[in-house]
Amino acid sequence: MDVEAEDIVCLMYYRGRLSRKRLLLLMVALEEERRDEPRYFGPHLDITQMTNAQSLECFRFRKDQLQELVVALGIRPTIRGPNRSKWTALEGLCILLRRLVYPNRLCDLEPMFGRSRTTLSIIFNQMCCWLCDVWGRLVHDFARQPWFTMQVLEACVAAVDNKTGLPPNTTKVWGFIDGTLRPICKPSRGQRPYYSGRKRVHALAFQAVVASNGIIVHLFGPLPGHRHDSALLRESGLMAYMRNHLPLAPNQMRYQVYGDAAYPLREQLIRPYHRPNQAQQHFNTTMSRARLSVEWGFGEVRMLFAFCDFKNDLKVLLQPVGAYYTAAVLLGNCHTCLNRKNEISTYFQCLPPTLNEYLQ
Repeated sequence: MDVEAEDIVCLMYYRGRLSRKRLLLLMVALEEERRDEPRYFGPHLDITQMTNAQSLECFRFRKDQLQELVVALGIRPTIRGPNRSKWTALEGLCILLRRLVYPNRLCDLEPMFGRSRTTLSIIFNQMCCWLCDVWGRLVHDFARQPWFTMQVLEACVAAVDNKTGLPPNTTKVWGFIDGTLRPICKPSRGQRPYYSGRKRVHALAFQAVVASNGIIVHLFGPLPGHRHDSALLRESGLMAYMRNHLPLAPNQMRYQVYGDAAYPLREQLIRPYHRPNQAQQHFNTTMSRARLSVEWGFGEVRMLFAFCDFKNDLKVLLQPVGAYYTAAVLLGNCHTCLNRKNEISTYFQCLPPTLNEYLQ
């Protein structure tokens, strides 16, 4: 607010030349005028002035990894938004990561990036949607990606066999399937489909397959939170996709994923035995321990990008919430590739692909 104008208005009021009503009207007018004035937010982000420790804290990647990620993702050097604002590839990636890392308010990010909250919102949403449009195929059409070869499948199967101690060729399990609910803010209308009676929360439902090398290779969703895991499996068409696009193993067996008791038994999907004998109970116990790795995959996405777990700021009628989680999964896979490990790959002793291999 203009301090001189405010002082003059207050002085006139105290001298009896303005009524209380006129004083309030003038103060409101001055406040609105101040809001329309351009604000100075400071210089734009200069990543070279940050240490690697600060970069890891703010973006989950080191400075050199951010540069490598910009090149590997193929982000244009300069990007223009609908409000004619322009930003560089590195700045756009940093804004996307910083927003996903923690549920900051946009006004809290203004001093860091030197941009208004409106521009930050535009950059974040545009970068998020671009990432899903260009690279969403990595989790929607995984079997036809160059990095997902027969050698990778066999390495994942061998890692599961070695960890579970099951005899070779008993199964051909290379990954684990499960559903997850991502809580959202209660919608102002159409609430019932999003409400999960089991979790007692409004949510979006996703289905994921995690390979034993730590990569989330398949992500389907979002669907309204009341849908069951078996409904997600049916809607995704994953079984038909695996049958049509995954090759047969050298012993002519089908490659399989392992799920919990909520899933039906299929040629490409196995589940725990019902009413097992002693040998079958041993199989159930061993595979159930390994199946927990899919939960670790969901947990790692939440740990790296906590914004996706802050339901008060996830409004499905106002924001592309599904794209936020898909982008977080893609960036989490990139994080695994750059560091060449995560909790899952360490547990199974199976090396993930490099970033360039993954983003071919």
